[in-house]
Amino acid sequence: MSLPKVNGEFNVVMDPEAKFLDSGKAMLKLRVVAKTRKKVDGSWIDGDSSFFNVVVWDPFATNLIEAGASKGDTVFVSGKIRERQFEKDGEKRSTVEISVGDQDDSVGLSARWGRSPKSMGSAQANIESAKSALGATDDWGQDVAPF
Repeated sequence: MSLPKVNGEFNVVMDPEAKFLDSGKAMLKLRVVAKTRKKVDGSWIDGDSSFFNVVVWDPFATNLIEAGASKGDTVFVSGKIRERQFEKDGEKRSTVEISVGDQDDSVGLSARWGRSPKSMGSAQANIESAKSALGATDDWGQDVAPF
């Protein structure tokens, strides 16, 4: 049986926690919230909030770490909902998580509300580095379209 899939934009409510397994594989834990808003008498008010733990595995974890995801960012998550059983203080418990790690999953900073300054700087540095390595310039000439 395949697990149910969830897709959506969420706000990160705690700084992500990165861990590296003995194998070198990265894992990233996120705590996110999905908020609803509704219009009542011409004014927007907050509706219900749903909080989720998101467990992100490589290569998605490494990409999100390099992007500089942090508390306050908006992320797009496409993953599978799964229930995890654990024991705490001798009591059996369970939690529902969103797992991102399969080939058809995805996670990243949302472009809807902008990106964090850290990731924008990193992306710009990567572009400049690639242009330099290729010997590319921004001089397209007057008669040549830049695409």
